[in-house]
Amino acid sequence: MGLFLKPFLKQTERFSRKWHQDYLSLVLREDLKDISRVVEIDKVETLLSLIPAKIMAPLSMANLAHELEVAHTTVKSWLEQLKRLYLLFPVHPWTRKVSRGLKKENKWYFLDWYYVPEESAKLENMVAAYLYRACLAMTDGDTAVMGCIISGRWINGRLTLLSPSTTNRFSRGG
Repeated sequence: MGLFLKPFLKQTERFSRKWHQDYLSLVLREDLKDISRVVEIDKVETLLSLIPAKIMAPLSMANLAHELEVAHTTVKSWLEQLKRLYLLFPVHPWTRKVSRGLKKENKWYFLDWYYVPEESAKLENMVAAYLYRACLAMTDGDTAVMGCIISGRWINGRLTLLSPSTTNRFSRGG
């Protein structure tokens, strides 16, 4: 049913599907036009329809640009606009070598995992969304949200999520 209250309360798949389609259409046709100069709304809708199949792998901007017949920078700009509308969010790759992390593509997820049809991809999206919200809570809405490293550590019999500052403190002997 997703994260929104109205489809959840109705508890019908048909209503939920219609409500989510209308919501996406409204956000793209009204809000996207308000915050950006995007004129190819149909291609942005196509971009959103391509993302669910690519949830479990890094999102290749070059492949998306080829599929949509637009420039690589255009796809990047559209994804950033969808991020500003709280439809999608990126997860940046983490490696010990910064140069390697800069070369890798980000993974992109929906904030509302309803849009991901495959069960395993939906589960991955749901976990990523919860961790994203945890990072938002820990960083007070900082823009470099997924730059924080979340790790689990058993402290006093509880699984605790650690922010970068506490990770450094506990990693030396805790």
